[in-house]
Amino acid sequence: NCPVPIGWFARGGAGLLVDQASDRPVVRLDLDRRLGDHVVRTGALAEDARTVHTLRYSGDVLTRSLFDGHRDEVRFAELGSGDGFEVCDSETGATCRAVASARLTYRTRQLAAYLQDDWRPLPGLVVTAGARWEQTQLGGAVRLRDQVAPRLGMAWDPADRGRVRVFASLGRSFLAVPTGLGEAVVARAITTRVSDSPFGTSRVLDDGAVTRVASTLEAPFADQVALGASASVVDRLWLTAWADRRWVRRGLEDVAGIGLTNPASAGTSARRQATTLAAELRAGGEPLWLRLAYAHTRARGSWLGPYDPRQGVTLYTGDDFDDGAANLDGLLPGDSRHRVLAEVVVRGALGRHRWSIGSRGLVASGRPLSVLAPSDAGTVYLLPVSYTHLTLP
Repeated sequence: NCPVPIGWFARGGAGLLVDQASDRPVVRLDLDRRLGDHVVRTGALAEDARTVHTLRYSGDVLTRSLFDGHRDEVRFAELGSGDGFEVCDSETGATCRAVASARLTYRTRQLAAYLQDDWRPLPGLVVTAGARWEQTQLGGAVRLRDQVAPRLGMAWDPADRGRVRVFASLGRSFLAVPTGLGEAVVARAITTRVSDSPFGTSRVLDDGAVTRVASTLEAPFADQVALGASASVVDRLWLTAWADRRWVRRGLEDVAGIGLTNPASAGTSARRQATTLAAELRAGGEPLWLRLAYAHTRARGSWLGPYDPRQGVTLYTGDDFDDGAANLDGLLPGDSRHRVLAEVVVRGALGRHRWSIGSRGLVASGRPLSVLAPSDAGTVYLLPVSYTHLTLP
């Protein structure tokens, strides 16, 4: 008997408006030196980025209605005590004062250094080895320190004529912490909501509490292996084929009762792995370039990352690991199977000025997999295919 014909009706202007200002000072130093058959490279980077969000509602208030006689108003507020403050929530006794806008500041810091050696032991053969150290900080909430990522690669031209190349690489990289995560773990806006209807008047305070970060939190990382070859079939026509496999481990997620952590459910940690087989044909030169490519990708795991097709952009605040499900591991919605790419670029010059114009088309095919939905019995799996476990929560 709930008198809700369709859903919320909003009125009174554009709604939530956000002004964003960002500054990102970066200091970087790179050095290289040739020592016989070796080229040694080293460098360091320091970055201190800040983003300021100023939030406001048009008309200073968001007015919504579910049915005739109902009025719901949301305003930004600040907590405090003394004159000028009113009780926002009778249960907690919290006091607040409505304000026209809310100001949130998010700051990220990164330090990094690397050392790399390019060695040419034979004509046409280059071997690269190196390592990168970095640490990242998001406000005072997330600190990921002493991350070391080794890398190794090689490229070989058997005839040393520039027409055939075989390449391979393996390495580790640490995933960047998105600035949008700051809204979950650093600061949120304080709002007060007053609802008036024939059933009475209620007042609810959202005090801007954020998700706590587990003390055991570690940085997520990806290991990747790639192998391929490239050859010039005829003049200005190149064919390239390659395969790569990528493992993402120690994913981040907000888990009920724990906070932001590297979750595991029934022995299934937050991870994903993807395998790609691809081929590319490039043709042309100045002024016309053509490129055709095909890729077959399989993606499997238990972690979707910051975007969930079922819940939208979650920034690691989804609920997949909240229910303790045993069958989270399976084919992921990002398992697109087949992708075909066509690209054309035209370049030219007009006097001393150069110009280019291009167009790209991408077609992908696949079917939705691992679709989840909430129910009275918990999370259910609408398409339980290709799972290692089939035990419902």
